[in-house]
Amino acid sequence: MQVGAGRGPSARPSLPVRRAARARKLLLCSRQRLDFWAKVEIRDYLASHPELREVYEAKEALHTFYRTRGSERAALAFKNLLKRLKASMLPELKALRRTLVRWRDEVLACFDTGVTNGRTEGYNAKAKLVKRCLTSTTLPHRRHLHRPIGSCFRVGLGSCRFGLLA
Repeated sequence: MQVGAGRGPSARPSLPVRRAARARKLLLCSRQRLDFWAKVEIRDYLASHPELREVYEAKEALHTFYRTRGSERAALAFKNLLKRLKASMLPELKALRRTLVRWRDEVLACFDTGVTNGRTEGYNAKAKLVKRCLTSTTLPHRRHLHRPIGSCFRVGLGSCRFGLLA
């Protein structure tokens, strides 16, 4: 029998593995909501992962930018964010910078108007879900994925309402 297989205390992963898993989970949280010891845990984990540290810092800079109040301060924070992303050596962060430059006016308009396209994105996500559920019923090789149409989603689109059955 393999060591650590089955149930009981011996089946648990080792302490370093559990700590690394917890640190990876903490990376997704906003730094502003973490306590001191969680921040220390993240710092220690990122010390041995420099590329991940760079991505984490960019994520936190983006969070900080979106917490900015006022359009003038947001424009300055946006400029600083672009400067930080430009200095990065990671191609993913450079691609993020290009995207933000292309959408500059739309991003900064959010600070003037307070309006985002979140509702539209939500409707688009629901439409894709409906499409995926319907496609699984019409393609012969995907018939085993068929569920009753109402069990796939819950959408409220005006007078149309699909309930959650599953």
